[in-house]
Amino acid sequence: MSLHNFIVAGTILSSKAKNTDTPKYQKLAAMLRGQTETGQLKSGQKLPPVREMAYQMGVTAGTIARSYRSLIDEGYLKVGVGQRTY
Repeated sequence: MSLHNFIVAGTILSSKAKNTDTPKYQKLAAMLRGQTETGQLKSGQKLPPVREMAYQMGVTAGTIARSYRSLIDEGYLKVGVGQRTY
């Protein structure tokens, strides 16, 4: 299963999730946070670049960047210069 299918299944793109007041970047961050806590996303697993993830999920690059930044600030993700987020 690709990372995109894994992330999208029943998450921020579901019709139920669209009917809430929570911003999309927070929904995505919460979902990724949960997947790291449960081990569904493994330590060191690379996430798609911001623009690629945005295109795949049908949201703006800013939404993805904000989610990634939130998780970086919380210590769930890390990024290196010229490298992907993981």
